[in-house]
Amino acid sequence: PPAHPHCRCGVAYEEIEGTNTSLGRGKPFMEIVGTYTGVRQEGEVVRDEQLRPILQEASSDGLQQSTTYGTISSISTSQTPQAQTEAEIRAKFDRQSGPLDSDYENALVDRYKNGTSEAQKAYDKFIPKGGAVEDGAFTGTPHHTSMNPPKGEKPHRIYMNFTSDKTNIRGAGTTWYHEHGHYMDAESKYKWTNSSKFQNAIKQDVADYEAAVQKRHPRWSVNQVRTFIGNELTKPGIRNKSHSVQDLYSGAIGGNYPRTIWVHKQGYWQARGNSGIASEACAHMFEASFDKDKISLMQKYLPTAWAVFNEILGGLI
Repeated sequence: PPAHPHCRCGVAYEEIEGTNTSLGRGKPFMEIVGTYTGVRQEGEVVRDEQLRPILQEASSDGLQQSTTYGTISSISTSQTPQAQTEAEIRAKFDRQSGPLDSDYENALVDRYKNGTSEAQKAYDKFIPKGGAVEDGAFTGTPHHTSMNPPKGEKPHRIYMNFTSDKTNIRGAGTTWYHEHGHYMDAESKYKWTNSSKFQNAIKQDVADYEAAVQKRHPRWSVNQVRTFIGNELTKPGIRNKSHSVQDLYSGAIGGNYPRTIWVHKQGYWQARGNSGIASEACAHMFEASFDKDKISLMQKYLPTAWAVFNEILGGLI
């Protein structure tokens, strides 16, 4: 595992056909870790004819029908922007080391404008002017360093690639806001990472969603249920928007959730435990707070954890 605790985002891409493909541009920020094996949790092999109805239902039901699963949080997060001028918002991204590419800056500004008012307030409180990025041309895996960073890196700083993030397939600015979510967690003295309530909520949301699917299909094994959910999360149209949910569902079971494509490697979760899941959830949910589609996915698949995230956020701003 990496020398620091925060998001060396090694990501697995597992195609349903079993062929590994990197979606990265240039030097990939994903690590290929293998393909889905089709093995039940109990150890019994799932044959093709058993998986076929699951794949067909996931394809035909789609996201709309799947809203019958799980519980939607009653927490509604305000998306009324704070009264700030265009110049005030753009000033948040003025870097002393030199200006950002105009297209990238525009993307970050647009994401900020689409953020919830709570997320905007948190950004303003915790994130320094120009951001906390030490190296915006970093060619390795994007990450936020701890107070004991790897040799050659500074503590409590972000290393990422602006050019890659500008064309990020998960949405321009995804890495910027994700890594600054880790930065915010550190600034708060790890309020999210160390919250047992937050940790438990993530796992319980996953268990509840799986139980809802299991109730509808009582003869399915655990792995069949998870395969259905994994296919639901990776349907065309949402497979990249749901990247955070895919990752956190994998973290909740301590491994690669079936069929998911945006996940940390199994060893990452095993090395970090519940606090590692909460740390990633904080970063994922902060980033999602600046994208209404990702907010909807959080409310659908992780409703209680989303509410707890915002509860902690509200207590800090």
